[in-house]
Amino acid sequence: MGATTYAVPALVVLLSWGVLHELPAPAALAGGALCLAGVAVARSRPRAADRR
Repeated sequence: MGATTYAVPALVVLLSWGVLHELPAPAALAGGALCLAGVAVARSRPRAADRR
């Protein structure tokens, strides 16, 4: 369930674009992408060389 929690905001943006013909501002899209990138970095596992 945890992985799907991160997909909900992106799904809502796509649905609002498709159903309501609304598109968020470019800064909002960039902020969302930055947040998702931060989550990906935080959840990534360290490489074998970093575990020493």
